[in-house]
Amino acid sequence: MPPTVMSDATAERLMRARWPLIMAAWAVPALLASFETYMFWRLAGQPHPFWRAVVMESPAWVTYALLTPVIFLLGRRLPPQRPHLARNLAVHLLTAFVAGIAYAAIATWASMAFTPSPREITFQKMALSWYLSALPLTTLAYFGILGVGAAITFLGEARRRERDAARLAAQLAEARLGALQMQLHPHFLFNSLNAINVLARDGDTFGVSRMITLLSELLRDVLRTDVTHEVPLSEELAFARRYLAIELVRFEDRLRVIEDIDTDTLELAVPCFVLQPLIENALRHGLAPRAAGGTIEIAARLHNGVLELRVQDDGAGLPSHWSVDGYGIGLSNTVARVRELYGPHGTVSVSQISGDKTCAMIRIPARASNAPEAARRERELARAF
Repeated sequence: MPPTVMSDATAERLMRARWPLIMAAWAVPALLASFETYMFWRLAGQPHPFWRAVVMESPAWVTYALLTPVIFLLGRRLPPQRPHLARNLAVHLLTAFVAGIAYAAIATWASMAFTPSPREITFQKMALSWYLSALPLTTLAYFGILGVGAAITFLGEARRRERDAARLAAQLAEARLGALQMQLHPHFLFNSLNAINVLARDGDTFGVSRMITLLSELLRDVLRTDVTHEVPLSEELAFARRYLAIELVRFEDRLRVIEDIDTDTLELAVPCFVLQPLIENALRHGLAPRAAGGTIEIAARLHNGVLELRVQDDGAGLPSHWSVDGYGIGLSNTVARVRELYGPHGTVSVSQISGDKTCAMIRIPARASNAPEAARRERELARAF
């Protein structure tokens, strides 16, 4: 199969972009050849000016500078590899001989035009002499250019493959995040409807009406943000407060909520719906089993470039043989999303602290949210109606 899929238009743009570099590269041997000629004159007692050596030696080297893009293109069209290795090598060898003829002709013309000591020799004989004496050099020069062109092409193709691989990896991560986020929606909806069912069985019509109103507001948030994986902490807190408003209807005076939010964390980016699963677990496994209920504390602080989010409850504590990854859809989903978004820089931990208090902690790199300001204003406006 061909070694590259780079189009001719792309190759031409690449050559145009590298044209100054090509000219600079060939200027080096041109100046060295000029210096060599100039020193031979000096050693022979002929103090001719250096510029004369330059104008006499440079045209031949400029010939190869002009031929370089052509050789690059030919190398792309006829790569020296199987299945047409012998044929392509024969074409390149023939082209190398033709390039050598062009080099010899230009070198002969420049030598006869600018040499300070004209020679009594015909153009044809001098050109043949130039060609035969320079044949090893011109052949090596041609295949050297061919090799450099192949290296540039393969380097460009390797970079393109790296970009494609990075883009595919990003798309795969995006798909995984989307699947994880969509997993939360039916889970959250089921829990909310179950809470409404409990109130309905108890005959609490006001509570049911209030819950349905709050649930409709939450669903509007879910539907408007289901393609966003990160939001400002202020938006995530607003969503969590609406969720807690539903739970306050269900728990009545058995639930108390405390917030300890540093103001410098409000515009930092956090995963969307990251607090609600932690709050849900604290309510379901910590406070619901207790007749007296309890307190949930939501905190956020910035520490050494790390945003720390904490949801703490003083409920029933952790059961034995407890594991983060195996503890319900909401929490395991949160762990998976934090891993996808932040890799080793994001962690989720749940631990039991003094007494029966349970603390769920998320640590992620602190960075400003890039949510478009217009989109945020639109969401805020929509919530006002």
